[in-house]
Amino acid sequence: MTILRPVTTKSPSSVEVLEDSGLPFGFVLTPFAHRSAISKGNDDKFNQKRNSRSCGAFPTKASLIAKCTHCGSPLNPTCNILDHWRILCTICGKCYDGGYQPREKDENNTLPSEEAEYRKRYSSQGHREECHEPIVEYSLPLFSMPNPSSRRKEDIYTLGSSHCPPLLAIFIDGTSSDTEYYKKIASTLQTLIDGDDSDQFKGSRMGIFIMTANGGLSAFDFTNPGGHIKHLWINPCPLEVNHEYHNDQNQKWESQQGEYDVASLADVMTAEQIFAPLDGNGRSYIENALRELADSTISIQQACQRQDTSADSGVFLGSAIQYFLEFIEDTAYHPGEMQDMNENDDSPEAIKPHDKFMYAGGKIMCFLSKAPDEIGNKEVVGKDGRIGRGGSGGACAEVGRRFGASLSDANEQFHDHDEDPNDVEAAGIQLPRKNETNIPSENRRQNFELPPTKYLKVDEYYQDLGITCAISAFGVEIFALCRNDDSKVDKGEIYFGIPLLRLLSDRSGGCGPLLVTFDAHIDSDPNDILLNEVISRCPWKRNIAFGTMLRLRSSQSLQVDSVQGARSRRKIRRSSDNLCDFYTSNGISGSITSSPDDDELYLIGAVDNSHTISFNLQICSRDGKIDDFVSLDSVREFKLKPVVQSCFAYTSVVKNGGEWLTIRRLRVATYELTPTDDVEMLTSSLDLEALSVSLFHKFYAHGLRNGLDSIEDFATEWMLSTLLRCYESAEKLQKRIKRYGDGVSHENFCPEDRLINPNGPKKVKRDALLGQGHECDALRPNDGDFNPSLDSHAAAAANMSNMTPDVIVRCVAPRIEFWLSGVGTSEALDESVNMNISDIRCTIVDQIGTLDGDKDHEILPLLFIDAPYNTFIYDCREICNLRPATKDDLPGSLLKTRNEAVESYRVPPTTFISVWNDDHHTTAQRAFSCLNDVLVEDSFTSVKNESFEVWCTRLAEILLFQIVHRTT
Repeated sequence: MTILRPVTTKSPSSVEVLEDSGLPFGFVLTPFAHRSAISKGNDDKFNQKRNSRSCGAFPTKASLIAKCTHCGSPLNPTCNILDHWRILCTICGKCYDGGYQPREKDENNTLPSEEAEYRKRYSSQGHREECHEPIVEYSLPLFSMPNPSSRRKEDIYTLGSSHCPPLLAIFIDGTSSDTEYYKKIASTLQTLIDGDDSDQFKGSRMGIFIMTANGGLSAFDFTNPGGHIKHLWINPCPLEVNHEYHNDQNQKWESQQGEYDVASLADVMTAEQIFAPLDGNGRSYIENALRELADSTISIQQACQRQDTSADSGVFLGSAIQYFLEFIEDTAYHPGEMQDMNENDDSPEAIKPHDKFMYAGGKIMCFLSKAPDEIGNKEVVGKDGRIGRGGSGGACAEVGRRFGASLSDANEQFHDHDEDPNDVEAAGIQLPRKNETNIPSENRRQNFELPPTKYLKVDEYYQDLGITCAISAFGVEIFALCRNDDSKVDKGEIYFGIPLLRLLSDRSGGCGPLLVTFDAHIDSDPNDILLNEVISRCPWKRNIAFGTMLRLRSSQSLQVDSVQGARSRRKIRRSSDNLCDFYTSNGISGSITSSPDDDELYLIGAVDNSHTISFNLQICSRDGKIDDFVSLDSVREFKLKPVVQSCFAYTSVVKNGGEWLTIRRLRVATYELTPTDDVEMLTSSLDLEALSVSLFHKFYAHGLRNGLDSIEDFATEWMLSTLLRCYESAEKLQKRIKRYGDGVSHENFCPEDRLINPNGPKKVKRDALLGQGHECDALRPNDGDFNPSLDSHAAAAANMSNMTPDVIVRCVAPRIEFWLSGVGTSEALDESVNMNISDIRCTIVDQIGTLDGDKDHEILPLLFIDAPYNTFIYDCREICNLRPATKDDLPGSLLKTRNEAVESYRVPPTTFISVWNDDHHTTAQRAFSCLNDVLVEDSFTSVKNESFEVWCTRLAEILLFQIVHRTT
């Protein structure tokens, strides 16, 4: 993966070229991508610095880098150095003095040594990485403190992680009466902290809170082995009551008058009492608390409870988190807030570290058994949506029902098909097809129509709370737990309020809410979704950046497009309208928030190395072009290079000389654009993976505004418009080639190359398939057997919105590779098998020459399926009549490929190997159901009920009609 990835590697030189292309001027940003992703960077040198025992070997101090005095942009390779100390900034187009700039707050205490070091860097002719490398990291101070001996402030750049640790705050819904619910959470957290190597925790600390009905909040005190519980009280959210909600409940309800006199948490406990270190005795104290949690009769009954007026009352989740954040603000601080909301301010105010508890940042994990009190424990009337995969891997359909084929239908074909087993053309079962006469019933959900909430403006409340979490350097992760028995259709649709809770997670930088079903028995399972998700989101298992600040700068002719699309005239519920308004943060899509104090600054509480956001640029110059010229001294004229620059400040924990250290860094990435006035060049430079991210956010925002059933036509219209413009650009190029010769272009594109085959795709083009990306779970309306719940739908979209380009593509169009059995096989014979069962069977015939019932055939076909929700090896037993494969048939290189694919995801997807003698044998029915879920080309669209082939044919016919009848 790369840090900044444009939708097109060439950039439009003007508004006219951009409009003629029909493509978005979009970018995908993975701000905390692995260092190995940094292009043109000396990674080995960087790693040597990071692992050096000398703290002085860390990256250059940010205070030693020249910055524009007008816009604050750090010096970068695109800047023009006019003379020794004069620099022309390509961001603002102004000249500035590159001399040392004293800190305003420390003007009377300027550090002579730092100024001397600065002048030495820019006086010598040595290598200065900021002048040559497009992506550079600098060191920022964690804080400054007075030095009694020199009476000057001393910058502290590193601290042992035990002195500035990452934090994990666990909030558990204690209103459930299901003992298995507490056992599941306890076993998950116990596995999370298991292990003999305490070094793995990076100095992290962990605290546990239990929330109960009507404002009960209990906190474990980890300063003693017994895990003493302190009982506290919190008030409900300060919102106006929604009378529509209570009228729908058909019950008398009276508003609570006034508030309780709530004591501050800081007056009751200290941070050391709440958060126990995981690398010492604190871990044993936490284990004792988890044992008490598993035996819920001990800890839950001890947890304080007020008089409950409703047996189904939820917890005050928002109030509990706010109460905790107020405690953090009163008693603790993190290095991010020292920057005073400016990633270039490297002179934080002097502080006294012993006065407050210092922490790097952290995660807040919430485990819910029902909807919080702010939303209200309300069933979705008249709906029977299913949890399915609950959003994991961007999927929400039940296994085998993603495209309308049910397990029962598949099972019947396993046993009742009448084809001759020796008939090569009929060998194996056929894919269960969707009934083309099926009409969605009235109880199927087509739009995001949310049930009324207990309080008004809950969406704004959660968004503001998420922003506060981001400012405090916490990312919020939400897990809604439900027993498998409780998700049965006859019990109605369960509603946690995930579409609203997502705002809390998104604005804080969380990975997205998740619904998880669990069984009564607790077994060790490598495919345990809850465990794998908790592990991947905790502060110490992956590289995580905390308290991050992101500032995007661009040339004067460019700016982030923060204008939302025009509102539809279609009448939509107010709740749906609001969700669309909250979807982006000042023009950026993804889990991020714009600073309340600075429109150009963005905050993320916690971010891992796969966290991805997306934004579009717009050309804002008067002449509609991105080329900028500046005149200096009324004589010299310079052409400014068009650039996009991201400055990403973050706190992280790194290993140095065998010790975990908390550090703060500034990563500056400068991307120089390559403008073109040739639409064909722009089109040919298209990055389909980056485009998929941009289109997903575009389509989903449209669905929030206009309903999910509108996405299919919206996506098709976009595809038609773009294909027509691609055809016209190729046509113009062809005319120019005929007139001026082949030298006009390095490639000879024919207009026909831009069309879809009007007779249906002989071999599916991946760009056409990705253009039909509205068929991923998050963007499809409920229809037939595809019936996810409102929560599950929203969770799938939330998890997709954080995916990197290569992962989101596999979510839309999974990778299918064709392998042959045998130890001698070293690679796939076909790395991109078409996603339909007919082509899979043809591939089998082409490669091994048979589909018949030769049970002694030595060479067997194997499929490797790779998707973020399911990665598995399939032995094709149901689509041909060859013998089932055994473990001995599996090539080692195939197993290695499977393992590498699983490790490439942020969260390991559900994985299995379908072979005859597998110890954990997956039945043929389930294996075929999983295969069914990835055969996108055999699916039918939800609204028009078209197969992929019919969809392509219809697009081709419309496109040809438009070409023939267009006006010239």
